[in-house]
Amino acid sequence: MDVAWALPAVGDLRENMAFYGAKEMGLGDRFEQEVEDAIGRIVRYPRAWFDLGGGFRRCQMHSFLYGVYYQVQGERIVIMAVLDLRRSAETWQRRLRELGI
Repeated sequence: MDVAWALPAVGDLRENMAFYGAKEMGLGDRFEQEVEDAIGRIVRYPRAWFDLGGGFRRCQMHSFLYGVYYQVQGERIVIMAVLDLRRSAETWQRRLRELGI
């Protein structure tokens, strides 16, 4: 399956990498690797995670309390957001509304 990134998700990744990179040397890179690992799991098992509505699913990262929100669109996976799971559910629900879902 191909993987594409929605523009807001690219911003999420960059923002979070910068945040963690400023906290500790190499932590931003570890965050990026965790995102890549989650995407690898998504590619292998795209429908393994619960449908949140509108075809959105969330794969939780292992070392960081973040979720990779995505949609399966035919033979393509679209990464829609990378969000902190410690935030309220309203945060990701608002993001989905902003994306028109």
